[in-house]
Amino acid sequence: MKHFNRVCDLICSGILGLCSLLVVIMLCCSALQVFSRYVMGSSFTWTEETARYCFIWLDLLGASVLVYRGGHAVVDLFSSKLRDLTKKVYQTVVYVSVFYVGVIFARYGLALSARTFGQTSPSLKLSMGVVYGVIPLCGVLVCIFIINRVINVWLAQEPKEEVKNQ
Repeated sequence: MKHFNRVCDLICSGILGLCSLLVVIMLCCSALQVFSRYVMGSSFTWTEETARYCFIWLDLLGASVLVYRGGHAVVDLFSSKLRDLTKKVYQTVVYVSVFYVGVIFARYGLALSARTFGQTSPSLKLSMGVVYGVIPLCGVLVCIFIINRVINVWLAQEPKEEVKNQ
């Protein structure tokens, strides 16, 4: 289990590094777009599209990191009052629900990506299958991270980082 936690930590670190790069690219493209529009009087055609696709990837990859860190959406009305086995069962039910969403993302995202692989984006001439490829990737990552969380719940190991409600 220790090795699986370490692998998930490494995957999460890699995703965070990629997300940082995507934020930098997105901000540079947006700044270049504003500069070219207002200073040069004509905007580049590719900057808006690049920023949009970076945002899509950033959003979905960030969602998988949130799942790993326990920041996914949960209605927490009574779980704090639960103890021991009941709490473990409740957490597992929540995690299975999130896992199911990950499976839907993986299955239908893969179908969408495969269907749109022949289409290209207007400015970048990038395959739309690559753009939509983040959907099944996010689904697979969510499933891996949920498996990790369920194992940690039942082995009574606390996850490294838990996002706390403010």
